[in-house]
Amino acid sequence: MLKRCGVAARGESLAAFDGRCILGGCVAPPSNTQGILGRRALPARRLARLGATPDFHRGLLGLLLGVTIACSQPPEPIVVRDNTIHIQNQTARDWRNVVVTVNDHFRGGAPLLAAGGRLTAPLSQFQTAYGQRYDFDRQTVVKVEVTATDSNGEPVKLEKGGPAR
Repeated sequence: MLKRCGVAARGESLAAFDGRCILGGCVAPPSNTQGILGRRALPARRLARLGATPDFHRGLLGLLLGVTIACSQPPEPIVVRDNTIHIQNQTARDWRNVVVTVNDHFRGGAPLLAAGGRLTAPLSQFQTAYGQRYDFDRQTVVKVEVTATDSNGEPVKLEKGGPAR
């Protein structure tokens, strides 16, 4: 049987930090915030017994957020999902004359991809020099190559996958 405690801290009280917020045998109130631990994951007085101050907890939270952000992987610049190709310009410069080549034969593209922008194109829009369209029911994406020129005139080249079969 779970019972709730009547004592809680909302930032203006030090009760949460001196062992009085979550009493023995009680549980923390539920949270609707994603990523917050559930009732059984918070033993009574566990953090409060460390003798930490509110500033320590705020600093610890900031440190954890900073480490999480710093350690997270940046999104891939080329993603193939749901028969669609997504190209993301992760640079600070615009790309001009963007050409996307799938499996060395099927091409598509755009005249401009802005810095930080995304190009999304269904595979069915890619075609060969002879007009043959990509048929995702009969073909598999093995390689995607993106070429462009940035706003300084430097070439841009991205690849995903290995050599086409």
